[in-house]
Amino acid sequence: MKLHLGKSRKCLDNDQNVPSYKIALFGDEKVGKSSILRRLQKKSFSYEYEPTISEVYDISFKSSDGLARIITFFDTSGSIECPPMARLTMTKCEANIVVYSVTSKKSLEVANRKLNEISKTKGPGSVCLLVGNKSDVAANAREVSFECGLKYAVNNKCAYLEVSALKNINILNAIDIVVKKLVDLNRTKKKVLSRSKSDYNKTNDKSLLTYRRRSVSLTQLNITKQSEDF
Repeated sequence: MKLHLGKSRKCLDNDQNVPSYKIALFGDEKVGKSSILRRLQKKSFSYEYEPTISEVYDISFKSSDGLARIITFFDTSGSIECPPMARLTMTKCEANIVVYSVTSKKSLEVANRKLNEISKTKGPGSVCLLVGNKSDVAANAREVSFECGLKYAVNNKCAYLEVSALKNINILNAIDIVVKKLVDLNRTKKKVLSRSKSDYNKTNDKSLLTYRRRSVSLTQLNITKQSEDF
């Protein structure tokens, strides 16, 4: 199924049933985080590099399940470290995407540290995707193989994909992977909540039944005692 961007944000805002998610992008400087978001938002690519301080993008996205969603992306700085702000962003976002460049082994090490930080902040089971950008480069320009990136992803228990913001390769697929994981996670949470509520109701029913039986027993005991006294 072909993936594409959905309606405009303004149109989707009129529909109260449209799900929304918050997703943060982390990674070293010059790995292409902003270029990935530019591809999603403007369907274009710019060769000019402008360091990011902090940017927020609202983008409508229609995933492979056919449903449109509003996604707020938080583009974080790769050149300026601010651990408290980074942890706050990780916490308030439902999912995190960590980007590195396949042309830089250093950027993969930075990504690995960020994955560890996300795991400590969000705990096990959080939705996370490791993305290797610039997959379009020639083999001799690579410093990180596909297998090496995959190994880091497996070690950090997160999904993995190589993309190219320049050639527009796998950009939509990357977001679709994250959305699918969020949908599955929410579905699991609802099942657990529903099961817990059902167990709670059963426990209350049993407690009420026990109370009623005890009340009946006490009543019978009282009647028997009154009969004996008579």
